[in-house]
Amino acid sequence: MAGKGEGPAIGIDLGTTYSCVGVWQHDRVEIIANDQGNRTTPSYVAFTDTERLIGDSAKNQVAMNPVNTVFGKIFILFLIFFLSLIVLSLTRSESSRKKGFCMSELSSEIDIMIHLRRTGSDSKVDGFINVHVCL
Repeated sequence: MAGKGEGPAIGIDLGTTYSCVGVWQHDRVEIIANDQGNRTTPSYVAFTDTERLIGDSAKNQVAMNPVNTVFGKIFILFLIFFLSLIVLSLTRSESSRKKGFCMSELSSEIDIMIHLRRTGSDSKVDGFINVHVCL
């Protein structure tokens, strides 16, 4: 939790079915609505020949594109795997930042985190910190 004068604390809940982002500010938690106006985002990521779909748009097309859609327990397994890659790559990232460049290769599971972060940064949250993750 953020202390006095430190700004808001941001929390992201990545669930097997839905995910959401919340912010602690003004002595309470506010759950931020996504671009669809919903306070939760389906934990789905899908790929087509031309684009990557996240959340509601990925869930809405799962019947037409089940092979290229990740959700449920598999979503969490991929998330654990890719988050472990982030931890392992932090040392390399630090040396890249010192050189003034950063290369990010985002997995589908990290994409939903980025989508949720954008949900928070697009809202009217006082002092929201824009976080950039380097891999």
